[in-house]
Amino acid sequence: EKGKTLIVVGAGVFGLTCVLELLKRGSLYKSIHVFDKGSIPHSEESSSYDVSKIVRSDYARDDFYVQLGNRAIKKWLEWNKEFNTTIYHDSGLVMLKKAEMKEGSYERDSFEKIKTTATRLSLEDPQNLLNTRFKAWSATKQYKDGYFNPNAGWVESAKILTILYNEINSKFPSTVTWHPNTLIQSLIINQNHQSPEVQGVLTMDKQSFKSDQVLLSCGAWTSNLLTNLTPQLPAHLIESMFWASGQPVIHLQLPKELHLKNSQSNLNLSEHNFPVFFADISLTGWYGFPVLENGLLKLGHHSAGIKVPVQNYPKLSNLFPTEFVNIGFRQFLSQSLPMLKDCPVVFQRLCLYTDTFDGDFLITPVPSVQNLIVGTGGSGHAFKFCPVLGEIIADVVEGKHNKDAERFKWRVPEPKKIEEQTHTIGGWSNRGGGVQSFDQILQSSKL
Repeated sequence: EKGKTLIVVGAGVFGLTCVLELLKRGSLYKSIHVFDKGSIPHSEESSSYDVSKIVRSDYARDDFYVQLGNRAIKKWLEWNKEFNTTIYHDSGLVMLKKAEMKEGSYERDSFEKIKTTATRLSLEDPQNLLNTRFKAWSATKQYKDGYFNPNAGWVESAKILTILYNEINSKFPSTVTWHPNTLIQSLIINQNHQSPEVQGVLTMDKQSFKSDQVLLSCGAWTSNLLTNLTPQLPAHLIESMFWASGQPVIHLQLPKELHLKNSQSNLNLSEHNFPVFFADISLTGWYGFPVLENGLLKLGHHSAGIKVPVQNYPKLSNLFPTEFVNIGFRQFLSQSLPMLKDCPVVFQRLCLYTDTFDGDFLITPVPSVQNLIVGTGGSGHAFKFCPVLGEIIADVVEGKHNKDAERFKWRVPEPKKIEEQTHTIGGWSNRGGGVQSFDQILQSSKL
């Protein structure tokens, strides 16, 4: 008999997929309350927000993420049919290197995993795809090596969040209550037990909501509610486990001759000729997407990022490094895609990663606290797993064993790394520039 109440704080990809999975199972929840500091399902400051996200299984030699990525891609294709619309675009992924892909590098190790289906790219071979199909990348002769993986692409991220939200509302209209634009001040704790027991949440406007369980899936803001919750969870420990890093993203407006499918331009950037790309990403951080039908092209930078203090709920638009657009992005375009160097920037944002110290997600009960689960730590690569995340998180919420969840259990860095707060992520890191700050990147761009 249904009787339990669940509170979910955060309506991004972690929160929505979990709620839908629980409801589809017929789980024992009579009501679920979903809170978000922004609008639902499109909170502009959520990392899940934006027009597109990359989908890939290129994870060097990490079999866990390679297999999880392949499962997710299969499910994305199924969702295209199930929802009778194109969410996932299987454009493929162009992985580019300015020098030879050396053994042990992220790019070479990724290629070795998929080389039976991937095509090696070479500037030296006139008949190679780099010179015949992906002509935009051969124009400056910057990139000498790489590969094309046809089993990759991108998803319309805002679209799938809307679909998940509508699925919940249409099929389970009486179970879920939405609380958009609502900040959580604190968790409601009963200290009369041997270990603290979470009993609900208190909003900033002093409303109390009671529940049997609370799932914190609010990304970087999770630390606000965990820090100093118990003596076993001091601020320095939480800050060593995960933190917020802002990563700049821009949208360019392209002229029609560069993106229309029937354009006769030699540098036509329609999806077939210009798929998702990593431009020497492990060294430079640059990545991007095919041009949308409206002529918008999204570019991003994937690095250590700007460490964002989320305690006071800052306005992220005020933290955007405008100089990075004028210098960093423009220099990349001038050197790699000169046909785009003067295209106007029509949108810019900081994508707020929730980085864990090792790059793995955090989907786990919180130790020493009863009835509290976290689903966070996307580390800039979680959205692609959207179709398989819900099952993992729902199993953890229900207390069921899930072999994938073992990778995402509660863990803390070794004491020496707590001070370092390293951004070296596993063996598959593609974070360009290592631990460079934006100031360092800007300075090197000026040289």
